Amino acid sequence: MFHPGQYVRATVTTIYVPGTTDVTGLGKSRDETAKASRRIKLSLSPERVNAEMQKSDLKAGYTLSVSVKSVEDHGYLLDLGIPDVSGFLSFKDAKSGKLRVGQLLDATVSSISKNGRTCNVTLDPETFNSSTLTEIGNVSSVLPGTLVQTLITAVHPTGFNLQVLGFFDGTVDEFHLPHKMTEKSHKVGKKVKARALHYLPSTPPKLALSLNEHVIGLTNCKVQPKTSDKPLTLQEAYATGTLVNDVKILRVEAERGLTVRLDSEIDGFVHISYISDDHTPSLLNSGLWKLGSLHRARVVGYYPFDGLLQLSLKRSVLEQKYLQVADVQVSEIVKGTIKKLGDSGLFVSLSGNFDGVVWPNHYADIALKNPSKRFKVWATIKCRVLVVDPEKTRVFLTVKKSLIDSDLPCITSFEAAKRGVDRQSLSSLYSAGKVVKVRIVTWKAEENTIIANISGVNIGNILEGVVVEIHKENIVLSVQPSNVCALISINNLANHRGLSPAQLKVVLKVDNKLKDLVVVS
Repeated sequence: MFHPGQYVRATVTTIYVPGTTDVTGLGKSRDETAKASRRIKLSLSPERVNAEMQKSDLKAGYTLSVSVKSVEDHGYLLDLGIPDVSGFLSFKDAKSGKLRVGQLLDATVSSISKNGRTCNVTLDPETFNSSTLTEIGNVSSVLPGTLVQTLITAVHPTGFNLQVLGFFDGTVDEFHLPHKMTEKSHKVGKKVKARALHYLPSTPPKLALSLNEHVIGLTNCKVQPKTSDKPLTLQEAYATGTLVNDVKILRVEAERGLTVRLDSEIDGFVHISYISDDHTPSLLNSGLWKLGSLHRARVVGYYPFDGLLQLSLKRSVLEQKYLQVADVQVSEIVKGTIKKLGDSGLFVSLSGNFDGVVWPNHYADIALKNPSKRFKVWATIKCRVLVVDPEKTRVFLTVKKSLIDSDLPCITSFEAAKRGVDRQSLSSLYSAGKVVKVRIVTWKAEENTIIANISGVNIGNILEGVVVEIHKENIVLSVQPSNVCALISINNLANHRGLSPAQLKVVLKVDNKLKDLVVVS
């Protein structure tokens, strides 16, 4: 129903101050972090979002959010959130496939019935993105996201003043000015299309609008760094954790933060809480933070709607090794702090930003009877990374000495596995004194010898194998799926296939799979 990067219309329903307990629908209060944060509760319901919209302004070309109310014989009945008016979408116009009851949609009015009680709509995205409102009876009908015709009435260093639809006032702040702007293209008296963002608290009502290219087109913000020959999203161009040199201060807001520009003409914002590790009550346009001064910064997030990078100038952030799970590399040796030892595993804090987990079977090379004696909370511990899952923000670790101290190459991906790469030897896997479970294969009384099997492969088993090497008299196989090494004579296989040994060597290749192999010894 929703996807990252999708634009949605919303209305504010509740504002939570720090310390407020927000109880979810499951009756469980949120964690302490949520309680300590300022939070805003939103609604996407057409009944709330379109509540102030005037029925008289509902005309062809008008865009609004709707939801599927029911499925009828020839199409879908839609909820517009407007009293006494129903929406209808024919199956023909529902090009996105089968819709579900309750599904939210961005729709454009195509026609109104004569009695004004039925509104036919289309879901064509190009029509929705390009539809421009040119006249309106009431400013409350200019919904957020609506593209409107405007006139520039004033140009300031921090933005524009606009006249919207010839009657209403609007403003564009510095973050929503177009990137490709010249004195001629955006001067006083120039007509431009802008997209409404929200209402500003004033009497009469005033609109906040955007002239940003990506907001006008309802697309993701794209930038083109000097190191790239094609436009990239902010996340592609500057991944979280990227260190950026020579960030230039463009504007200082005493109690808010710094507006900065990277050398690739991409803008960013440094919130006052990310300026320094020391408490910063306010900022001055002088000294360290004067206009034009250059600084080293680190990307800590994004403001995708505004097309800005979220940056930090804190020394502690600049020096951190990891900011996110994706920064951690498989097989890497890391140091962490023991955070908790539970029944399910050992939780280790990495850089203070996220935790890694050590499962009990990776506590040591031998089973530990009392892990609590070895692992003390807040103690520093050395680990090797086994698995990194950025999507689920999970890192799996091991503290087995044999894996941490191993100097053998680590196979971190399927592509890294090559024939001939050394792995652990049998002597390291089966050390003297280690207890193992075996199956007796045969015994020789005259030699006082017992032959046992610890591979799980037994005489009489029918297996598959992959050709690893071809020698003069024998073929080396890797038995599947155990990868146990095995031999089969060339004469044996040649006879089975009705070929001569020479003919077999011509047709048989490394990586060929052999089936119906019987273990004989």
